[in-house]
Amino acid sequence: MIAAIFPLSIIAQDRVPEVVRTVNVNLQVQENRGEVYNTYVDVEGSPYMNDDFMPAMLYPDEKLYLARYNAKDDEIEVQLAEDKILVLDNARRDYKMVFRDSDLTYTTIYNQGEKMPGYYVELVTTDKISVYKKQTKRFVEGREATDNFSKDKNAYFTQASEIFFIRLIEDGPIVEMPTKRRKFSKLFDSKEDEIDDYIKDNDIDLEEESGIKKVVGFIVTN
Repeated sequence: MIAAIFPLSIIAQDRVPEVVRTVNVNLQVQENRGEVYNTYVDVEGSPYMNDDFMPAMLYPDEKLYLARYNAKDDEIEVQLAEDKILVLDNARRDYKMVFRDSDLTYTTIYNQGEKMPGYYVELVTTDKISVYKKQTKRFVEGREATDNFSKDKNAYFTQASEIFFIRLIEDGPIVEMPTKRRKFSKLFDSKEDEIDDYIKDNDIDLEEESGIKKVVGFIVTN
């Protein structure tokens, strides 16, 4: 198991990131599992993209931690010990977290000098075009039955939704990326028809990461 390869002993107190704050809301210790979870009573689903803390390299510290991403609160949590979790405060410092197993990179990004809130997953980064995605989960309150014919509904977390963002030139503005073929092609004036034909001929789905990477690869090499 991963924990055997990257034991918690690697997370020492003297390696705490410079800017953190302690998680203390809804935090409970489940001693039988030996891990700490943000527990919601009678709630379906999870606020995390992955409930488990996974090995990840934190930059600019360049140190290995056990971490996970909270898609509801848009936060990265770092586990320092079985009973201690910290949340990185990226409002005061820029962070990049690279998860080893999934190779996902969560990063802080700027839009024309203005810091965008939270973290974005790097999909494509080139000198010409960069594409990011924002992962989001919502918490929906439960509801009690209103009569004898209805049932109580538990609170739940939604499935993760994804919004893609694109930067067309280095240090240029970041805008929400259209997922419709024609609207996407119009972002590239001189290549609009060529890109539109490529997407259509190759049946590319711009709501899928593989499709986005494929068309961006085509654009930067043509």
